[in-house]
Amino acid sequence: MIYIQKSKIKNILSLAFAITTVLYFTYLLIKTAWLCDDAYISYRVVDNFVNGYGLRWNISERVQAYTHPLWLFWNIIAYSLTHEGFLTWHFANILISIIVVTYLIFGTGLKITSAIIAIIVASFSRAFVDFSTSGLENPLSHLLLLLFVGYFFRVVDKGEMRNRDVLILSLISCLGGLNRIDCLLFYFPMLFYIWYLSGFCFKAIFYICVGYLPLVGWEIFSIVYYGFPFPNTAYAKLSAGIPKIEFIKQGLWYYLYSIHKDLITLVVIALGILVSVLNLKKQYRKNVFPMLTLSAGVVLYCLYILWIGGCFMGGRFFTLPFLLSIVIIMRFFDTYNLYLKKIFIALLLIMISISQPELPLFTGSNYGSNLKNFKLTHGVGNEREFYFQGTALQNYGRIGKRMPCYSWAERGWKLREENKNSKKTYVYGAIGATGFLAGPNAHIIDYFGLAEPLLARLPCTGKWRIGHFRKEVPKGYEETINTGINMIQDKDLAEYYEKLHLLISGPIFSIERLKTIIQFNLGCFDYLIKKPHKQPQNIN
Repeated sequence: MIYIQKSKIKNILSLAFAITTVLYFTYLLIKTAWLCDDAYISYRVVDNFVNGYGLRWNISERVQAYTHPLWLFWNIIAYSLTHEGFLTWHFANILISIIVVTYLIFGTGLKITSAIIAIIVASFSRAFVDFSTSGLENPLSHLLLLLFVGYFFRVVDKGEMRNRDVLILSLISCLGGLNRIDCLLFYFPMLFYIWYLSGFCFKAIFYICVGYLPLVGWEIFSIVYYGFPFPNTAYAKLSAGIPKIEFIKQGLWYYLYSIHKDLITLVVIALGILVSVLNLKKQYRKNVFPMLTLSAGVVLYCLYILWIGGCFMGGRFFTLPFLLSIVIIMRFFDTYNLYLKKIFIALLLIMISISQPELPLFTGSNYGSNLKNFKLTHGVGNEREFYFQGTALQNYGRIGKRMPCYSWAERGWKLREENKNSKKTYVYGAIGATGFLAGPNAHIIDYFGLAEPLLARLPCTGKWRIGHFRKEVPKGYEETINTGINMIQDKDLAEYYEKLHLLISGPIFSIERLKTIIQFNLGCFDYLIKKPHKQPQNIN
């Protein structure tokens, strides 16, 4: 009887600590919540869709200016309920991130103490905390990855792979890819292991294919509606004409930035891979292949980060490998009952983090108020610091200005007034808040090509930094947009635009358009685009 009572007390205490940990992380999310300018690119699409203009950035063009369809639809649901463009986005971010930490404790199969330690360590990762809000798709990617891993380990522990399990795991991984296509790199090794557990049978392949039907359906929709299978941002970066070696160099700088500013994130990733290797030893051979498949996904994604040159947002791409790695580490300690070692590693990681600058826990309302000292390191910077004063949740109502309120947002507010009763065309970069606040009447030509169909397919002609490949606006293009008449002076480019315009503005189901879609995606018109005389150079 005494033993049972002690057991009940222990369970109650564990539950209390778990709830306290979730509340602690919720407090941290509210304290650090911010929105980046890039998020507002998607928010303009959300606003246009809710107001009946379709999934478009400029309402006269069908262009996929977002990379995360699933995240976009989550924001559409939230925005359709409120029609408010600031608090809604914060709520949408924070709610999903609270579900993430709650599921990490109760749904991944970790012991509660391990899950609590994992969350506490995660709270010291600047990358993980920063991009648990920000407005980007990271929170939903976190949730889908944890849902997959939790179910994956339940199946592995059970030792039986049913057809239903294959279908559910395939569907979750499909949704992960639908949220952001490059996330599939995490899932492919685990899906291969699922196929292995199924005895490499054809029926398992069938259920995997069925699970991926939503992604196939989206690609069909994208080709028919937009004319292309991939987001416009992908073409903007792939057509820039930058040698691959330059991207790899930039990727190395991206890693070095995190080593200097957010070491705990990369240490956890390295430990996650190391733990899987340690699992190969004779005394550590429980669940060796599941651990290896998880770490294989981490390695693939980390190599991918290097291959694409990282990002201009410091730490953004490391949040998923960080989260998966911390689950691997805690699962390893749980499997072999290495309780004291788990505590020691956690304390060591926290001490490493404390030695780094700008801990999320110490974020105050004045964070980012002195941007005179803001610096980019080889094109990579602390985006939360840059935008915090103008988009932080804790600054809402405190600074006496309408939010968001930074320079590009102020430009957007002015454009909204200008375009109340007229339609005008503008040429800008940094188009997020500018585009969202300007409203549907403003047609904005994005000279980085992220939301601009023609410029996305032109090479970069000047200096660049990662994520920002400035394209030259062709002579006569602005007049073309204003008048609806093709006035581009370069004859080849004018012909190219004529074909492109049919895809983005012509009747969706016309035979000519469907034929042009096939030709465009086969590269039949690429010869009309001239290559630059000079090689673009990194501004850094």
